[in-house]
Amino acid sequence: MRKKVGWILCAALTAPVSYAAEVAYSKKFEDWIATENADPMTDAKRCAAIYTKDRNVIYTEKDAVKIDYKGRGGVSVFRYRFGRAQSSPEESVTDHENNIITVPVFLSESLDMTHLRVQGTTVLRTAINLEISLKGLKAARAAIATRCNMADLPSIKDGVPEWVKWQALPAQSQ
Repeated sequence: MRKKVGWILCAALTAPVSYAAEVAYSKKFEDWIATENADPMTDAKRCAAIYTKDRNVIYTEKDAVKIDYKGRGGVSVFRYRFGRAQSSPEESVTDHENNIITVPVFLSESLDMTHLRVQGTTVLRTAINLEISLKGLKAARAAIATRCNMADLPSIKDGVPEWVKWQALPAQSQ
């Protein structure tokens, strides 16, 4: 009997533990779902908007689109473009495993665009060609901003620095 209880206790203590956080808020806005949950280790609020067509794409409360490339070859370099605005210069991935593409959103006008295009190459030298719909993202961002006390995104009308305007202004014909 003692041996049997020992095995049961050992199995119970070594069983995998799930840390999935309960979702406190979830609402769909066209192609995006705004969510709020609590960090399972700190109980701090976490808000994000998840792209419904690819769960590896999220909009974070730090005003960035993050694209997880884990298991797909990692990322070597990439560039991005909101709608018909100018494209970014080529950038390297900044996480230590080359798995996360981070696209910062500097202006509210960037979220008025119809899509975000991301191109680049993986570490394995395969092409990255993503077209992410932005339909509903501005409303989803507004919902998570209210829930997680995010600051408003600046607008070109607010007199932002010149270096940031490229993200929302049309590309110049050459």
